[in-house]
Amino acid sequence: MAGPSDPVIETKALTKLYKSKTGSHVAVDGVNLRVDKGEFFGLLGSNGAGKSTLIGLLTTVIKPTRGRMRVAGASVKHRPVAVKRAISVVPQRNSLDPQLTLAENLEFHGRMFGLGARQARRRATRLLQECGIEDVASRTIRRVSGGQGRRALIARALMHQPQVLFLDEPTAGVDIKARRLVWNLLRGVHAAGTTIVLTTHYLEEAQELCGRIGILNRGKITAIGSPDKLRSEAGLQTVVTVQLSGDAGAVAAAADQLPEVTKAEHHGDTLRLYTHKPDGLIREVVFLTESAGLHVTSATTAAPSLDRVFLTLTSKTQPGPSVPV
Repeated sequence: MAGPSDPVIETKALTKLYKSKTGSHVAVDGVNLRVDKGEFFGLLGSNGAGKSTLIGLLTTVIKPTRGRMRVAGASVKHRPVAVKRAISVVPQRNSLDPQLTLAENLEFHGRMFGLGARQARRRATRLLQECGIEDVASRTIRRVSGGQGRRALIARALMHQPQVLFLDEPTAGVDIKARRLVWNLLRGVHAAGTTIVLTTHYLEEAQELCGRIGILNRGKITAIGSPDKLRSEAGLQTVVTVQLSGDAGAVAAAADQLPEVTKAEHHGDTLRLYTHKPDGLIREVVFLTESAGLHVTSATTAAPSLDRVFLTLTSKTQPGPSVPV
């Protein structure tokens, strides 16, 4: 079991190659990754980036070509059973038994992990309530909505109280309302102390939920950090737009001399500033505005979207050739 200061997930040069007649496809390419206890970590990438393969490696489903992995303090290669007991996985496709009710699916999972019948029933009832699907607990998966099915998968994954919860595209194919219900559920699970690793290609989802994000592109993690750190690495600027009580020309000329401003534009009473360091800039603009005998009527700050950050960072990685065998 990992201690409080130990990484819950750690990989070294993790690689997975799939061989073919013409060579081999590198699905995961030399990934070095550390996720600490209690993190909500996101793996962001387009389809085919290697997200599902990486999750498969970390959860013992796929064997690596080379490299090392430890999950929950255990070697994935040498102690896979210990790893399986410490984790839970919510797959892309709904894997609930269609012959069982939602409640029976949860109870069966609990019994597989050593819970007694009464304990499994109590925990299943509590989790169905916490997931907001207790009213459909007696239905099979075919008789519930897509969003209810996703929440049932998460409830089942939590039956044995895993240290690490892996979610592979947990909201793929569900509507916006159901997606937000799943988000709220995951926030609660994380707040209770569970480490979560989430793969997604929804940029809004990663930004809403994850404290750190790894951008996966063609099997490599090309950038990693908080959303703000990734914006900084992408070199994209924040735009500060200020509405003044009069013509903004004089204020624009003065603001253009500030060291944190890379460009200042104005049109009539509107001032637009571009900066990598937005903190405190509006306060300086207010001072310049008052010095010019005007006042600020409104101000907004627009950080670069995670969509632009993602496109910028992934465009820096060009496709490589197949590795010959």
